[in-house]
Amino acid sequence: PIIAQQSYLNWLEHEEGGLDYADARHTFLGYMDQVAAFLGIEIEPSKKEEIEVFTCGDLSFLKRIRESKDIPVSEFRQIKKQILRSESYCIPSKKIVYIANVSVNHAAEEASHMIRHLEGGPEIPRSRQDAFYANALHEAIGFFGSKVINHKRKCLRPADARNLTEYLSSSGSVKERFLEFRMASLFLEHEKALRKGIPFHPNKISPLSPDLFFAVTHAIGYSLGERLFHGLLAEKLGKEEIRRLFEEPFDEEGAPVKRFLEIEKTLKGIKLPRKI
Repeated sequence: PIIAQQSYLNWLEHEEGGLDYADARHTFLGYMDQVAAFLGIEIEPSKKEEIEVFTCGDLSFLKRIRESKDIPVSEFRQIKKQILRSESYCIPSKKIVYIANVSVNHAAEEASHMIRHLEGGPEIPRSRQDAFYANALHEAIGFFGSKVINHKRKCLRPADARNLTEYLSSSGSVKERFLEFRMASLFLEHEKALRKGIPFHPNKISPLSPDLFFAVTHAIGYSLGERLFHGLLAEKLGKEEIRRLFEEPFDEEGAPVKRFLEIEKTLKGIKLPRKI
C-alpha cells in the first residue's frame, strides 16, 4: 500500500517511471551513469562496486551504522531524523544510500550526491558560514542531477515561500508549523540579501538549530540547482562549470561562500519557466 500511494504521489509530481523496487541498486547506478555521462565525468567502475542501496522498509543498515565507531552520534541522530521524515539519505563514507521513496527524483538526487563524493572527496569540518554554503551547494548538485533525469521536477521558489508564510500567518498555523514558517521566512530573507550580493553573516547562521539549518540550506540549494539547470539550457554557463561543482572539494576557508556567490552572479537574471 505504501508503494502504491508513493507511486500516485510521484505521478502528481510529473515523474515518468519509477525506481525499480526489485533491483534498486541497478537503477541507482544507471542514474549515476546518466548524470556523469551528461556532464562528461568518468567514474572508475571500481568506485561503484561497493555501493549499497536500500529502499523504504529495509532499515538493516542502521544497526551497522550505529555500531560503527567512525560515525558520530550526532550524525547518526540526523540520519534517523531524516528516515523518520521519509527523506532519502546518502552516507558516502559507507557507500550506503537509503531511498525513502520509490521515486526517480529521490534516486537521481542521491545518485548525484554520490558522484559528488566520489569526485570531490569526503566532507570536511568547516566554519559555520562555510558549512551553510557548502551544504547549499551540495543540495544544488543533487537537485540539478535529478533535473537531468526528470526535467519536470519542481522546487520551492520565492513566490511559493511568500504564499506559504502568508497562508500560515493568516490561518494561525505558525505555531504548529513553525519550522516550515521559519524556513520559508529565512529563504526569502536570503533571496533579498543575494540581490545585493551579500551572503548570510555567520551571526545569522550560528543560532540556527540543526533542523532549521538543513531545512534552509535545502531550500536555498534546490533553488540554485533549478537555476543551474535552466542556466545551462540558456547557455549562461557550460557543463564544465557545473562539472567543477562535482569535482572541487572547496576545502579552503571561505571557498564555499565565494563559489556560491560566483554562481549566483553568473545566473543573475535567469528566467525560469512557469510552473505547471
